[in-house]
Amino acid sequence: ESLAEMRELIDTAGLQIVEELTQRLQEPNPKTYIGSGKLAEVLELAIQTKVSTVVFDAELAPAQQKGLENAFNKQVVQN
Repeated sequence: ESLAEMRELIDTAGLQIVEELTQRLQEPNPKTYIGSGKLAEVLELAIQTKVSTVVFDAELAPAQQKGLENAFNKQVVQN
């Protein structure tokens, strides 16, 4: 249900979903929310697909959002 709502919000914002990735975490990374392997995977995919925005269906701490934006050099949007 949450992902369906997120998809609708992305569409309403005029963005297009290029890819969806998921990761199960026992505990979010305090710097980037996702683990280093998933971070590398998303970064590679973002470069290949030339996306301008990366969306997370999670509540990110300000430090996590900043860490992700720095890692991707892209805008990061959270739910």
